[in-house]
Amino acid sequence: MEYRSADLRHPPARPHHDAPGAPDVHHGVSPDPEPDRLVGLLVLVLVASSSVVMREPALCDILFPPVFMLTLVTGHLLSPLSLPGMFTGSVIVFMIANLVSVLGARLWGYGDAIFYMAVTLYLLVYTAFFALFLGKFGPDGMRIVRNGYQVAATIAAGIGLLASLRLLPNSEIFFRDASLQRIQGTFEDPNVFAPFLVGAVFLSLAPLIHEERPRLRHGFVIFLSLAGITLALSRGAYAHLLVSLLVFLFL
Repeated sequence: MEYRSADLRHPPARPHHDAPGAPDVHHGVSPDPEPDRLVGLLVLVLVASSSVVMREPALCDILFPPVFMLTLVTGHLLSPLSLPGMFTGSVIVFMIANLVSVLGARLWGYGDAIFYMAVTLYLLVYTAFFALFLGKFGPDGMRIVRNGYQVAATIAAGIGLLASLRLLPNSEIFFRDASLQRIQGTFEDPNVFAPFLVGAVFLSLAPLIHEERPRLRHGFVIFLSLAGITLALSRGAYAHLLVSLLVFLFL
C-alpha cells in the first residue's frame, strides 16, 4: 500500500475519551453528562433534608417544588416521555382507581378522599423526579442521591442514638412511648424511622463491596443505621431488612 507524506504529517483527528460530550469510540454513544454543581448540591440538600419528618409538611416537602422546577427548566431531567411504558401505564391505572374511590367516598367525606389522592399524586411526582434525574446523570446522579441519603441517615440515627443515651435535652420527644423503649429519632413513628434507615444500609453496602477503595463512611453509616433499626423495635423494619438482604444477595 502506498502512503503519502501529507497523510503522515496530518493524521485524521480522533475524539478524545475525556473530552466533554465526545462520543464513546467503542460503543458510539455519549457518556452520561454531569449535573451542574449548584443543581447537584440542591438535590443533595433535598435528599438530606428528608432526615427530619416530625411534622408535615416536612422540610423536604417545602424544598421539593423549587428544586423540581429548577431542574426541569434547566434541562437536568430526562423527558417524562422517556419513562418506561409499564411505569406510566401503572401510574395512570392507579390514579384512575383513586379517582373512582373519590367518587364513591360519600361515607367518609370527599375532603379526606381528595386530600389522599393529592398526596398520592405528589408522591408519584416525587418518585418520577428521581427516576428522571438518575436517568439523566447515571452514576454521577446516583452518587449525589446516595451521599444525601447517607447524610440524612446519619442525622436521623445519630439523634435517635444520642437520645437513647439521654445525651440530648428533652430526649423523650425522640421516643414513641412514655416508657422510652422505642426510639423514633427525627420521625413521627418508629415504623417510619426504621424502614428509612434500611435504605441507607443498602445504599452504603453496595459501594462498600464494589469499590476498590471503599470509604470509611460507608461502614459508619451501616453501623449507625443498624443500631437505629435495632433500637426502634420495629418488626416491619426487621422483615424489610431481611427481605432486602435476600434480594441484594441474589441480584
